[in-house]
Amino acid sequence: MQQLHRFIKLLFLASITFLLISACNSNAFQNVKPQNQESATSECQIIQHDAGETKICGVPKKVAVLGPHMLDILLSLGIQPAGYAEFSAENIGQPVSEIPVLGDRVNTKPVSLGLRNTPSLEAIVRLKPDLIIGEDFLRQYYSNLSAIAPTVLFSGQENDWKQSIPKIAQIFGREAQAKKIVELYNQKVANLRSELAAVRATYPRVLLFASSELPASIEVRTGNSFSGVLFQELGFDLVLPENYKAAFGEISISLEVLSQLEPDIIIAIVTDYLHEDAMDRVKNVWKQNPLTQLMQASKQGRVYFVNYYTWGSNMRGPIAADIILEETRQILLSLADNS
Repeated sequence: MQQLHRFIKLLFLASITFLLISACNSNAFQNVKPQNQESATSECQIIQHDAGETKICGVPKKVAVLGPHMLDILLSLGIQPAGYAEFSAENIGQPVSEIPVLGDRVNTKPVSLGLRNTPSLEAIVRLKPDLIIGEDFLRQYYSNLSAIAPTVLFSGQENDWKQSIPKIAQIFGREAQAKKIVELYNQKVANLRSELAAVRATYPRVLLFASSELPASIEVRTGNSFSGVLFQELGFDLVLPENYKAAFGEISISLEVLSQLEPDIIIAIVTDYLHEDAMDRVKNVWKQNPLTQLMQASKQGRVYFVNYYTWGSNMRGPIAADIILEETRQILLSLADNS
């Protein structure tokens, strides 16, 4: 009988001990988050962009880049594309060799994703990117793109890259690098503005226009264009036709109207960059046309021809800006002796 009482007592003590241990373990698990869950939360961030906001977890390794503008920005940050959508259909096939200006900066072998305006959703699905990045004119594709991978869209107008590059850099943890890029650009503009002070005092009025085939197409660049903003930052006055309405930073005019303008300097942006003889064709028409030869800038040799891919509306990022600044320096400093 005594042994039975002892057994019951031990059984009771064991039950109490088990309940206490279980309660402690239960409380302990309630206070500890799973390690992988905490890690996943800490690695995610919300990126604000022109089409809304996107949650991105981790640092993207495989990036689908839709267009030369975004490629310009990403390459400036040291980020290489896994897939790429070009500006023109004639560049489809071998993206690296057929990306004008930027191709030699790409050290990957990006998959062709079609055109920047109409990207191939099928090609993007096959790529399986960690991130899709493009311009805000792709809003109509935003839901489809977002179903494939996290997607961010940013404005590429004027100098909007200064506002978008910090957000893009945030995705990759390169905010300090983006800040340095903007600071370096501003410093280069200030330095060149100072260098060109004498030239600007003598030749303050600049005409920027784009053409693929003179005299048929002439589009004067305004202060709402990429190159127009840059020249205004350098302190020059843009020459514009009166009583014309601008669309997307451009004013379409005839050669007759162009010849009536009175700029000190003319910069012709040749848009047909895909054909090697395009530059020579535009130059020859300019030199042979009696209307263009009546302009003082023509008579005095202050007409310069440049490439559209950089100067026009394709890249519009820090790399393009750097190239334009250097080419502007080479072009206009030659006028310093005459100023």
